[in-house]
Formats: sequence, structure tokens, C-alpha cells
Amino acid sequence: MATHHRLYEGTQQQIDLFLAVGVEITKSLCYQVTGKGVKNMSKYAVVKPVCDIDFLQNADNVYRTPDYIVKQKISLCTNNRGDVHSVSDDTYYFRTSERDIDYEFVFQSRNNIDGKRIKTRTYLRTYID
Repeated sequence: MATHHRLYEGTQQQIDLFLAVGVEITKSLCYQVTGKGVKNMSKYAVVKPVCDIDFLQNADNVYRTPDYIVKQKISLCTNNRGDVHSVSDDTYYFRTSERDIDYEFVFQSRNNIDGKRIKTRTYLRTYID
């Protein structure tokens, strides 16, 4: 299985433009997005493997709302009568600039970039800042 990486390049506007049009990003100019803006990291070659993105780990479905990126882990449960029902273990990640960039990079090919929730009979919720 190939390892996919996300590199930060240029200003925030350039990053958004690259991701929107699907341009392949190279290591030529690397920048790190911080809470204070974009920091030049060209000498350090900042690379973030897609598998290290928190909201993708063990996810069956990922979608976003205006305030959160939501990871769904879906399972089926049976009761003592043998009835089966679906359960969603939801983790709500508060949306940050870095999480939004990660999300848009991973799901740039979706027709509806925000995605949709998979409906289940029961859900559990966890919130992460």
C-alpha cells in the first residue's frame, strides 16, 4: 500500500488553490501552518503522512459540520434475542485550520466535500479539542 503525504507549500491561499485544483505538491518549498500563520520550513522538509491524521485513524466514515470534523466507527450489535442493530461510535474533532487543510486534502475528490453521516440506530459521542 502506498504512503500518501501532505506537504505545506506557499501561503495559505496558495495551499488552498493547490488542493482545490488537485495539483501534486512537491518538496521544493515547504511551509508549516501554525496558529500564528505560515512558517517557512524549507530546510526541514516537513512531511505529514496521511495515516497520522487523527480523524482518519480507524474511521469508517468522516464528514464535517460547521464546527466539527466527525469520525464514525460503525459496528453491528446483537441482543439476546438475536436482533441486530447498528451503532456509531462518533468522535467530534473541533475544526482548526490544520484539520481543515488535512480534511480538504484527503477528501478533495468528493462531490460533496463535507460528506454525509451514515445513519445508525444508536450512537456514542466523544469530543476532542
